Amino acid sequence: MHKKLTFLLVLLLASSTAFAQGNTTFSWDGEIRGQYQYWGNEDLDTTSDDFLNYKLLRTRLGVKADVMENTSVYIQIQDSRIAGEEFSVYDGFGALDLHQAYIMLDKLWDSPFSLKVGRQELHYGDGRLIGADNWAYTGTAFDAVKLMFRQGRVSIDLFSGQ
Repeated sequence: MHKKLTFLLVLLLASSTAFAQGNTTFSWDGEIRGQYQYWGNEDLDTTSDDFLNYKLLRTRLGVKADVMENTSVYIQIQDSRIAGEEFSVYDGFGALDLHQAYIMLDKLWDSPFSLKVGRQELHYGDGRLIGADNWAYTGTAFDAVKLMFRQGRVSIDLFSGQ
């Protein structure tokens, strides 16, 4: 994991230097989310001490680079942890993870088709079957390929992922 994140950061810095000579624009986003969960006496047995308290924290930082007119790259890292159960300071990146990393190609060959490839959040309907699972403190992202068709009021997505 440490090698993957180091490679990713080096790639991001190298690409930002290369893109800086063109018309590339960068936009940043972030999120800090705290959550408290209390589970008390789930088995209805008052003789057992099964009361649980969790203080959860999720932090995300993302950068989007508009490389060319219809091409963009997005990378988002995430740190998810439970307070009081910190990782060792000698554990490298510990709870740090790559949440999203994809390339988006809009209007392929001046058509209404777009293509998104890489680790991405998918969200359809209310998200029960296919969704970003945003209520969980880690969230869900899929390694997927998504082909999109958008024209007028017609919107069709075809995707494959895991």
